[in-house]
Amino acid sequence: MSLPPRALKLAATVLAVALLALAATWTVRYLAGDERSVAVTGTIEALQVDVSAKIVGRIVERPVTEGQPVERGQLLVRLGADELAAEVRRAEAAAATAAAQLRDLLAGARREEIDEAEARAARAHAQLDDLLAGSREQEIEQARANLRNAAATREWTQRDLQRARALFARDLIAAQEVDRAQNAFDVAAANEAAARERLALAEAGARKNEIEAARAEVRATRERAGLLRAGPRPEAVAAARAQVAEARAALALAQARLAEMRILSPLTGLVLRKNLEVGETANPGVAILTLMDPKDMWLRAYVSETDVARIRVGQPAAITVDAFPGRAFAGAISEIASEAEFTPKNVQTKKERVNLVFRVKIAIRDAEGVLKPGLPADAQLRP
Repeated sequence: MSLPPRALKLAATVLAVALLALAATWTVRYLAGDERSVAVTGTIEALQVDVSAKIVGRIVERPVTEGQPVERGQLLVRLGADELAAEVRRAEAAAATAAAQLRDLLAGARREEIDEAEARAARAHAQLDDLLAGSREQEIEQARANLRNAAATREWTQRDLQRARALFARDLIAAQEVDRAQNAFDVAAANEAAARERLALAEAGARKNEIEAARAEVRATRERAGLLRAGPRPEAVAAARAQVAEARAALALAQARLAEMRILSPLTGLVLRKNLEVGETANPGVAILTLMDPKDMWLRAYVSETDVARIRVGQPAAITVDAFPGRAFAGAISEIASEAEFTPKNVQTKKERVNLVFRVKIAIRDAEGVLKPGLPADAQLRP
């Protein structure tokens, strides 16, 4: 049997009124608490993170302001980085040079370099053979002929000098003619002495120090050619690889230092405070901005020693604030201090005669993000 529409409408109205009355009754009882609940008063706090620089630098950009929401990884501050950018470029060049040297070393010597080294070794060996064999007979004969010619020239210039002196004594020639004859004789005498020395060297053969020097040159050129044929030594390759690793590490360090001049947000939240402006110098450990995580908010309250036995971690709580009358925010106890302390001066409790209290932290679920740090709040800790 179906009810008429008017009856259905009346029944729905009665049901709605009953539900509203029930909800109102539950809210009043929940906010007022009962004999088993514990009432506390405290201040809302939130996770705050100070953002500071790791390296001293001048602030050239700060694209966020107070109250602005930010995402994790978002740029908050940029510091001047001209010197660090130049350092990165130098490190890149050094790393590229080290890598190129390693490639050349691993590639080995070119064919023309090996051929040139072998040719030098052959020339050095031939020179040593000539020194060990001594001067050839024709070389000695040539030295003797040169000495005879030099001696003849010296004798001729000597006679010419004697004749010039005799004529000058009779005032038949000028003094300049005697000087020219003297110069010619001096040159001829020097040439004769040099020719005599060359003949002596040719007849005596190579000196010991010349032979030793030639032998050392042979050893050096042979070793050079052998190294080029054998390719790079393992220790040389290891040293080159170490240089590459060192250059790359220096580059990575320079790049990391440059990246630190861009300060990114460590969390998703709000900019709570700005402490430095563009153009000011940021120093390590000095906050440029202070961020807040609205999803990590809690009520810091104190429970008297007579009530501490009635609370536990995980216990539900209803939090109310004057800014939102008639509205309760759900929460739960997340921490209870293990030691009692004296009541802080800025906290007033309902039991003022009790001096010892336990600090509690009540996590708040505020999905809308309407609560703000610093707001005073009350909480009913339900059993």
